[in-house]
Amino acid sequence: MRSFLGIPVLLIVSPYNHYGRGIRPQERVHFPIPVSSQRYASKETVHIRGSLGDDSCMSSIHGLTWEPLRIAVRFIDLDLDLSSRPEMVSYLKASLIPQVVEYFENSMKVRRVSTMMQVDPFCVSYTTSSDGSRTCTKFSAQCTTINEQSIEVPSDFVVGSGSGVAADYIMLVTAKNDPICYQGVNVTSPGQALAFALSCFTDQCDRPIVGSVNICPAAIDLSSDWATADFTSTLVHEFMHAFGFESDSIPFFRFPNGSPRIPRDANGLPPHARYSCLVDPTTSAVSARWNQKSGEYLYFFPNGLIDHVNKRGMDACKCPFKSTSPLSDSDLVACLTQTACVIELQTPLVVASARDYYGCPTLTGAELENLRHRQKNCYILNSHWEFRNLKNEIMIGISSTGVGFVSPMTFAFFEDSGWYIMNYNYTTSPLVPGAFWGYQDGCDFINKPCVDDTTGLPVIGSQKQFCSQTTNQGVLACTPDGFYKSWCYTTTTNDHLSSWFQYGPGNIGNDWADYCPVYEIVFDSDCWNQPTNPDAITANSGEIFSHSSRCLDSTFSGNPVPYATCYGIYCSNNGSQYSVAVKSGDETRFLKQPCTQAGEHVQDELGLYNGYIICANPDVICSNFKMPHITNMVGNVDGSLVDKIPTYTPSTGSSGTSMETNIPAAASWSSGFPLRNLIWCIWLVFIRTW
Repeated sequence: MRSFLGIPVLLIVSPYNHYGRGIRPQERVHFPIPVSSQRYASKETVHIRGSLGDDSCMSSIHGLTWEPLRIAVRFIDLDLDLSSRPEMVSYLKASLIPQVVEYFENSMKVRRVSTMMQVDPFCVSYTTSSDGSRTCTKFSAQCTTINEQSIEVPSDFVVGSGSGVAADYIMLVTAKNDPICYQGVNVTSPGQALAFALSCFTDQCDRPIVGSVNICPAAIDLSSDWATADFTSTLVHEFMHAFGFESDSIPFFRFPNGSPRIPRDANGLPPHARYSCLVDPTTSAVSARWNQKSGEYLYFFPNGLIDHVNKRGMDACKCPFKSTSPLSDSDLVACLTQTACVIELQTPLVVASARDYYGCPTLTGAELENLRHRQKNCYILNSHWEFRNLKNEIMIGISSTGVGFVSPMTFAFFEDSGWYIMNYNYTTSPLVPGAFWGYQDGCDFINKPCVDDTTGLPVIGSQKQFCSQTTNQGVLACTPDGFYKSWCYTTTTNDHLSSWFQYGPGNIGNDWADYCPVYEIVFDSDCWNQPTNPDAITANSGEIFSHSSRCLDSTFSGNPVPYATCYGIYCSNNGSQYSVAVKSGDETRFLKQPCTQAGEHVQDELGLYNGYIICANPDVICSNFKMPHITNMVGNVDGSLVDKIPTYTPSTGSSGTSMETNIPAAASWSSGFPLRNLIWCIWLVFIRTW
């Protein structure tokens, strides 16, 4: 369940909304996931006896090469469930889903199925004879249930019913409403999910081969290119879950030769215990019993694929990931509900990617999300990266506005599974320090509290990621990438929080970020589109809204404190500097002094605007970020995050030159912010998801 917390504020600010993405492992028909063995070798397979014993996976893939993934999509009830939006059905079938499929077929390789892919139905009903033997009376190929409706693998893909499909993965796509779904901007509902997904059948190598992605109908927003790109990003996120980016998949990871990374028992399962768990629907209190004959699975990782680490004052984790020793019921409940766990994925490529990304050679892994206090379910591992460390990445658990970037760590997750070879050219590039959350910020960014409770300063304050009351002066600041205006959200309410979430008086922020104060994107604040309700502070600052605009801190408004303001940007050919364009009456002109380094002050030589503009890093402002998973971005077909910022020649781009032909009039650009983010700005609302 989700809850709402409204916090009245004195300033007129806009909210930052969290819309949940995610998976629904509780909806699985059977767990462990049903296995449907596939034929991979084109000739008689070579039987391999490994040190771990006989393994049908190792035998079946021996000697096979890696080939591009083939995805078969089946739309289920789309015309019925979106009957009032036929244009949406057409767009999903003919454009958006094929675009997402193409991205994964280009970026993923697998050992291909050599015959037609089929899934084996499993028995759901038996009769028992007098001698105790059982006979199956009903088979099913159910993948999941959505709002109590069964989603079945189509019969033509099922053994005994159809001939199968020439593919390596079957994706079932639906658009059904569900209680966990977002219901619309004017609808009060506990559900805020944009979409959800899971895998439901695997092959003999444990690779997911069938999955379900459900799109919440009210979340579909194609009102602008940017809304469409954000929605596309969400679908990429869900496809990744269906391909195996799930906590349930990690215990079944394999080496590239097919041998299990964790030894298996006679039933093909890693070391595990089972526990029962109940959540009180009224109080949300969790009760649990350890070492049961049925119930949930807790897998152990004796070789360290998953482990908890002591970090940022969190050193009391009760979750057993290596030890198989019995756990008390109270410790089990603590494991399920406490926040004192920093849980890392420690597979080799993930570790290497994390060290390279953060610029920290001593990292032991990449953190999984530890937001547990409002999960209100019975699962220990989360299936997303830790928001505090990787905000805005494609595999965090919420859609935090803007388009999620794809980091090498996410591709490393898939490659460490042993099921895929990834083409890293399909991650976001270039990664530039200061533009991407935590990139090259070093070990302190990961290991230290986000705010020093003695000085009140953020650990990485200069890059506008974490913030604090000390740095927050009640004004808007630019996001690190320069695309949005943002606001540092802090509150003084911290009595209920554990000591490891205490960052000094008033420095309590976003709970997804371990309560670190972070800059939250403000509604209607991107620099490409004229705002619906212009900010009075910046109305007289010479702002320009266009695809070539970026956010820079400025005092041109007359406010002595720098304030986030949008200006036209024109980069030099090599991107080492840029010129700033401002509105001057009905004309647009360049300021004479270019920006050559971060922190530099640029003034208006004509004196129309008093104060100064603070230059941001040219490496960030002039980068043309590529989002290969998005091919419908503004004015682009190559996945560019925004239009390439035009270059300029200082000798011609001088003060007073009218650039109206190069900088589009602000009113000519349509709103690029999804309608679903509209909540009127008298309240700051955090939509909390489990």
